[in-house]
Amino acid sequence: MIRRGFGNRKKRKLAQAACTAMLLAASLTGCGAASVEQKGKAPADAEETVQDGNGTDAESAKATEDGSVEETAQEDDSSKLAQTPLDISIRSHHFYESNEEDYTSLYEASYDEVLLSEQAKAAYPELASALDQYNKEKQDIAVADKDSQLAAAKEQYQASPEMFSAYESKNSVFIRRADAEVLSLQEYGYSYAGGAHGYYGHSGTVFDVKTGKKIGLSEVVDDLPALSAYVAARVKELYPDLEPVTGTMEEAVESCVTGKDDAQTAWTMDPLGITLYFSPYTLGSYADGEQQIFVGFAEKPELFTDSYGEQRGAFGYQFDTWQPLSVDLNGDGAMDRLEVRGVIEDNDYGYNKNVEIIINDRTYTGEAYGFDVQPTLVRNTDGKYFVYIATSEENDWHCLYIFDVNGEQPFKIGEVNGEVSCENAEYAYEEGYYWELHSQLYRPESFYLETRMQTLSTFNAAKPYKVGATGMAEPQAPWYTTSNGIELTSKQELLLDIVDEEKGEAIESGVSIPSGTKFTIWRTDNKSFVDCRLSDGRIARVPVENEDWPQKVNGTDIEEVFEGIIFAG
Repeated sequence: MIRRGFGNRKKRKLAQAACTAMLLAASLTGCGAASVEQKGKAPADAEETVQDGNGTDAESAKATEDGSVEETAQEDDSSKLAQTPLDISIRSHHFYESNEEDYTSLYEASYDEVLLSEQAKAAYPELASALDQYNKEKQDIAVADKDSQLAAAKEQYQASPEMFSAYESKNSVFIRRADAEVLSLQEYGYSYAGGAHGYYGHSGTVFDVKTGKKIGLSEVVDDLPALSAYVAARVKELYPDLEPVTGTMEEAVESCVTGKDDAQTAWTMDPLGITLYFSPYTLGSYADGEQQIFVGFAEKPELFTDSYGEQRGAFGYQFDTWQPLSVDLNGDGAMDRLEVRGVIEDNDYGYNKNVEIIINDRTYTGEAYGFDVQPTLVRNTDGKYFVYIATSEENDWHCLYIFDVNGEQPFKIGEVNGEVSCENAEYAYEEGYYWELHSQLYRPESFYLETRMQTLSTFNAAKPYKVGATGMAEPQAPWYTTSNGIELTSKQELLLDIVDEEKGEAIESGVSIPSGTKFTIWRTDNKSFVDCRLSDGRIARVPVENEDWPQKVNGTDIEEVFEGIIFAG
């Protein structure tokens, strides 16, 4: 039976992300690319349009009184789409199996689905259909991989249990860009099937939001040979100690970027340009790791077509530690080198106690405590840049450390408890399998943070936030909401206020709620009250004194007031 709950997540391992089996297979051929359709500038199935002398579609333009031409239907459609947020959540599926006799872990796997909200599905039906197909392909690959890898793992374990290490195939998706024009997904993966070490790499899939079609690199880049030459030069600049496996660096890059040797390019479209990924063994040895090269639309405009450009307004996307990121942080027109590194000192037991934020030749060390360090580059609506660093600690505790990176020296703005999530962070689990629903900070003007509540019970709940003018995460509601399903039963009559759902204001005061009534926890400020849904649909506000233990309701120990209270961790 699948059990459902919300919020309280299993602790994630370090470096758990993984790409698809297609990525891994393609990576071994030299460039680590997933199957990204390469298209010309004018797809064969594109409808022919009639243009006027200004290059404007005649059907979508009309003459004004002064003879000028103004956009009509197409502009109206784009405006309508731009007003509909591209709300996205990620559903992560996890599989695991152990030996029945000694419980040795045999196999662990995961893959992600990309889901649109109902409103976004209605606004972008072609994209919704494309994502359905994308998700099905990921699922089919994961199922096939599980069947083959689990059988191989069992065989190896039986042959040599003392030397066995669990097989892994883990696939994660990160939202690199999401606006009214482009949805760009970065796929990152790890696979281990015996041997000295596993294998990892990046890939990407880029969709046109309006048509749902995959975008090929040749639709974005006008001159692939020139791009190849520029990327090779950047590799030498950013990775000066890297020696190509065979031939020259120019030849190694060209074999990926221009499609020689039947290889495809691993790339994503970012808010300000494109990033190309070169998995281990592509340009160097396994010990050299992966190389990532960013090419900005404004930095090298001569390389790009006019089809796509920079994302306007605010944006956010995760990036990897120890990998240099190129971005014009101070608006002077020159690209700055931004890098984030976790700092683990001796006897830290795998904990990061600080982070190093490197901008060009300047290094700043700031606090960021946790098992892992996951940075996100954020640009707010004022065009200022910030780095949000997510960490996880003991007892599934999460925190965001926020740094300003606009000036000569980075500095810490503050921190806020919680992890980026959905309004309702849902999960379900059964033996050998569970899934969880979450999201990422790709829309700084509207996102949710989920954190652990310890009021009346232990549960996770989410609150809406936005990135403010100072870069700090600013709450957009006075309370947290949850759908965790914790149900309490009153042991005595209670006199409580009935409040409205939208504003939380009392609509009835001192209402008698009889003993034996079911209360479902729904909303709280995590300080003084918990709003609960009653079986008849009303919302009762339960006043809670939670500063001391035991917590109390109207001066009475909560254990004497309710049955079903759960505290953990």
